[in-house]
Amino acid sequence: KLKEKKDIINFGENISDIILFDKNKIIVSYKEERIKLFLLERNTFRKETTFTPVEIQNLREIKNIDKVSCMKELINGTLLLGTTNGNIMNLEINETKKKNKSEFSVKLLNQIKLDNKINELIEINCNNFIANDNNKYNTIINNFQIKKELNKGRISKTKNKLIILDSDYVLFYDIKNNFEEIGKLELNIINQTIINDNYMVAEDSDKYKIHLLNIEEIKKIIEKDYDPHE
Repeated sequence: KLKEKKDIINFGENISDIILFDKNKIIVSYKEERIKLFLLERNTFRKETTFTPVEIQNLREIKNIDKVSCMKELINGTLLLGTTNGNIMNLEINETKKKNKSEFSVKLLNQIKLDNKINELIEINCNNFIANDNNKYNTIINNFQIKKELNKGRISKTKNKLIILDSDYVLFYDIKNNFEEIGKLELNIINQTIINDNYMVAEDSDKYKIHLLNIEEIKKIIEKDYDPHE
């Protein structure tokens, strides 16, 4: 957080996502425009941060790149994109240094097409990720092939467990055992925070309660009432 509010740069309007990529780059996606790349001078961050817009030379050759809804940097350093028309694309961003400047290009490595807008992408490991779409469906994708369909709902993840929050239950899946369901709690969760991969603090909207859940043992430890008007 900056001590003073400053207009460092205006990235434009109709932004769908912004991520930090490769430690020194900012990638911005727009609802109707192509993604844009900015270099970030981190060593000046607290005083006078500089964002330098750079051109990605062959970006126009990639279809659907103007409909990106969410982005994710993968462990292997590539970029994973989800689009409003259900496309999921894996791009490699290449940097070539020439004299005192760098030139950037992209390479499409893989892609897969689903039926609905992609809202979120969660990486499990180098070969597996989960796509959460506009209808809250969760699809496990392995090497860009559909591997398994899970329950609908919002996703949270720890090192060993995947947690899906639907309208009535908190569902727990074992990531290491082919995403088998290993337990559930009857709660209607609207907000949640995971602490140290072991605990979840969650708000139950039906009963106006805050719960502390033990993720490893899949049980509720503490619950407290709260006033929804405060």
